[in-house]
Amino acid sequence: MLVSSGICFLIALTQTAYTTDEPAGSFLVMMTGWMGMLTELGHITSNILDVVHGKAVQSEHAVGASFTWLANPLYLIALLSSRHPSRTSFYFSMMTVAVMLVFILFNKVLSDEAGHYEQISSVGAGYVLWVASALILLGGNVFLSVAKRE
Repeated sequence: MLVSSGICFLIALTQTAYTTDEPAGSFLVMMTGWMGMLTELGHITSNILDVVHGKAVQSEHAVGASFTWLANPLYLIALLSSRHPSRTSFYFSMMTVAVMLVFILFNKVLSDEAGHYEQISSVGAGYVLWVASALILLGGNVFLSVAKRE
């Protein structure tokens, strides 16, 4: 379970995660995604402050798919905690799959540090393998949970 999930994750890093005007490599997305997440956190904070002060929310401060980057640390916690099967690994692998699947609900992604967004035209093999790695881990946790009860 650990090995096959890890291999699937590593292969995902060599593939295209999604395509906007150009393909986005999974490795680059994983390494820089945290910056997009922080940028979008700033946008959310700005929107909240606008609402609190009675101002109209600015449409350019919308939120894209960058928050799904959080699935990476969740996956790492699930993977590391699965060495000794526990509820922790099971819950973190469930959260990981949920956060990864949320990406499909977004139609745009942050494209640069200036806060510009681009339309997502398609998901690539990197995204599919990324989700598959988490599903393999979740499946292994479910199997171990059932086997532990018997």
